[in-house]
Amino acid sequence: MKKTNGFIIMMTLLPWLTIPLLSIKTIKRFLPSSILMSLYLVAEGRFAEKKKWWWFPFNLRRNVVGEIPLIIGPFLVGSLWILKYTYGKFKLYLLETL
Repeated sequence: MKKTNGFIIMMTLLPWLTIPLLSIKTIKRFLPSSILMSLYLVAEGRFAEKKKWWWFPFNLRRNVVGEIPLIIGPFLVGSLWILKYTYGKFKLYLLETL
């Protein structure tokens, strides 16, 4: 279990090391939409677990969804990068999201 916890912590923190490569203007512009997408994923995950569509074999805490490290790590930072590079290019955005 200790290896799993270390992997989860690294998976959550490593994407945040790329944030200094983004400009402040980019972060201010795309952070609200990235947070909104992340909140949607949290709600979807809670709903899916209640409906037994999927589950994670571990929980961080009692009422915390197991996919939180994925959402606040790679997904949130990755959505910032994707929104930065696909702004104004809808076809490229659709290609990235598929």
